[in-house]
Amino acid sequence: MSDELENLLNQVHNGITTFDFDGKETACIEIDEKKYDLMRAKIEGQPFSVNTDLNVIQDGLGNVFVEILLTFSIANISEKFLVNAKTDLKFFEILADVSMMVLSSPKSQYGKIMSLPSNYLVLKRRMMH
Repeated sequence: MSDELENLLNQVHNGITTFDFDGKETACIEIDEKKYDLMRAKIEGQPFSVNTDLNVIQDGLGNVFVEILLTFSIANISEKFLVNAKTDLKFFEILADVSMMVLSSPKSQYGKIMSLPSNYLVLKRRMMH
């Protein structure tokens, strides 16, 4: 294994999952509960948007990673997650189908998930044509 591949594998975010959101399987990124609560406290009750960039990284040998960069329009919040597209393909298939993702903490219950535009942080993917 190359040093570059090992470095990328070590940076992969472990909280990549999916879950049922109002009857629709939805892509979800879980983050540390403390970080989640801090982010929520900074944005709660305010209108905001989240710019979502997906940057594809591949090594030419079949290994593909996607860097997800979330930049909130308020509170100077920016988060970066590296996802192994090979092992988390379902996440991207569901993201493509539903066009949104959820940011959550591992201990959050359904009602504690942040979203756009209501009380939940649902990050809608903009379609580029």
